[in-house]
Amino acid sequence: MENDYYMIDFQEIKKLLWKKRSLILACAVFFALVFTVASYNRTKSEKELYAAEAAIVVMNSTSSVNNSEDNSINQLETLNTYAEILKSADILQLMVDTLNLSYTYDEMRSMITVEPVSQSFVIIRTVSTISLEEADEICDYLERIAPDVISRYDKQVNVQTISNVHKVDTPQKRKITPITMLITLVLGTVVGTCFSMAYIIIRRLLDDTIHTSDEAEHYLDRKVLGVIPKPEKGKSHQKCGEQLKEAYRTLCFGLRFATNNDSHRSFLLTAVEKNTNLVDLAEHIALGFYTKQKKTLLIDFNLHNKALLPSNAVGVVDILLDKASFANSVVKGEKYDILPAGSLQEEYDRFIIEEGANKLLKQAKEQYAYTIVIAPAATLTVDAALLGCQTDGVILAMDSGKTQAKSARYSIDRLEWANTKVLGIVLTNYDTHVATERDSLYYNTAQ
Repeated sequence: MENDYYMIDFQEIKKLLWKKRSLILACAVFFALVFTVASYNRTKSEKELYAAEAAIVVMNSTSSVNNSEDNSINQLETLNTYAEILKSADILQLMVDTLNLSYTYDEMRSMITVEPVSQSFVIIRTVSTISLEEADEICDYLERIAPDVISRYDKQVNVQTISNVHKVDTPQKRKITPITMLITLVLGTVVGTCFSMAYIIIRRLLDDTIHTSDEAEHYLDRKVLGVIPKPEKGKSHQKCGEQLKEAYRTLCFGLRFATNNDSHRSFLLTAVEKNTNLVDLAEHIALGFYTKQKKTLLIDFNLHNKALLPSNAVGVVDILLDKASFANSVVKGEKYDILPAGSLQEEYDRFIIEEGANKLLKQAKEQYAYTIVIAPAATLTVDAALLGCQTDGVILAMDSGKTQAKSARYSIDRLEWANTKVLGIVLTNYDTHVATERDSLYYNTAQ
């Protein structure tokens, strides 16, 4: 495959996301449930908080009675300084030692809040996860030492405590309110939807398989002769039949003008991978070529994977080994004839294909207007390359969404090494939900 990359357009992304809507919905529901359960467990695991408060009044004996704005700002800054002093490392460590507490400095600092609420009023608030008594004990200790600590820093300050202001809060925990639950559900749904959409798009961009005719022509530089849709669940048999019929009509129409030989046209049908159903494809092409005046011969050269007729029928191998005649080996049909692979001989050599196939195809040319040769996958054996150069050209079939571009490119290179003309590509099992603009002319209007 070339080093450049193929960018899928917005319409293709939209169709891809719509196709994967069940996955997106499942991810959205899953993430919403996960977020809700996680929020609930987090709330249940939170410890109860016990809080106690005390108040102190800090008055500067030299302060002016003037309550100007500048004076107010300076007073608040001074109170903030006093608050930081009460939460300093020395003070808190002394308190830990005195009260015999098992907290570190950082833990102790996070439990205490000292903040000014006016020009002379400071609130001390302590929080404990142990008990009401511990919160009250810590708060009472800070209240008692506050006058001495602040006075040592500023001797002109008069600090007074306010009695009977201790306020002990009952244990409180965060509750899950309906609005919290709604926000959690919405957040989980959004995250799940975005995650699933990003996953689908990134996986598609990194996907090396060929899905659409645009990708096939971009990566392989070959014309797409036709796209054969796969049957869809929930769609009527008549509607599926109309799509298949139109697809094969388009394919046969292109094949009629793919060569300049008007009297006889011979095609080799091969695939990139061995699991591609070439038999159904060949039979539908033969039916598309059928007229009362012109008949088609299907030749099964897939000698190790015979599918047209039972293995005991005489056919190609018997003709190549001079054990049967061409006329006696052909199985007559109403709209097309079949030349089966024949009885497989383990000792047969590959050279008989190259030596005898030309003679066999000449005999077919004399009696039939169209000859379709079914060959093994081009990536597995050289049979397709050996036979392809003796026909008007090769039709390369590949499963949409399964065939890798690298394998398809290798198959084309291998055929062209033998001077085989690759007429074009046929995409089978085509997903009409990801049909590109050029393919949707029929498929999207036939929904």
